[in-house]
Amino acid sequence: MAAAGGVATFAACKTTKSGSYTLTASADGLTSATSNSVAITAGAAAKVAFTVEPGGATAGAVWSTQPVAAVQDSYGNTVTTSSATLVLALNSMSVNSNEGIGIAALSCNGLQQSAVNGVVTFIGCRIRKADPAYKIAVTGTNLAGKDTSAAFAVEPAPASSLQFARGVYGVAAFGGTGGAP
Repeated sequence: MAAAGGVATFAACKTTKSGSYTLTASADGLTSATSNSVAITAGAAAKVAFTVEPGGATAGAVWSTQPVAAVQDSYGNTVTTSSATLVLALNSMSVNSNEGIGIAALSCNGLQQSAVNGVVTFIGCRIRKADPAYKIAVTGTNLAGKDTSAAFAVEPAPASSLQFARGVYGVAAFGGTGGAP
């Protein structure tokens, strides 16, 4: 960049990530100069996104990895001044399931929570029905769209009892002709 009157001007400089930055100027034959720290803050709240995806699930048990969602600006920076209300919901399950999402029943210690410093950590989340491909979604008050988690499996819970699916009847000893259980 050419200097005019000993001053070089840089126009249209920008960054999309919040944080603290310093700028360093250097030129051949001169001592470099470093600016004071410049703080770049997040823009206006625009969307919500998972920052931690759920996982490690067994039917009816609390997940080992609980979901965390953040209110973000359009560049993906967490808006730490936001206290928007975020809502967690079951979005979908595998296409192979013959039972509806209502039977699956997502529960947490609060499916609707206000963000603290732009973040909500949902706790105590569980789904009571096993399925290989659940997805959950998070939405936010006055925020565009929703964010949907990656698919995750909810494994069947260990058996707690045994039961006959059909009654036992007419079984004779030594190869008789009764009905099969």
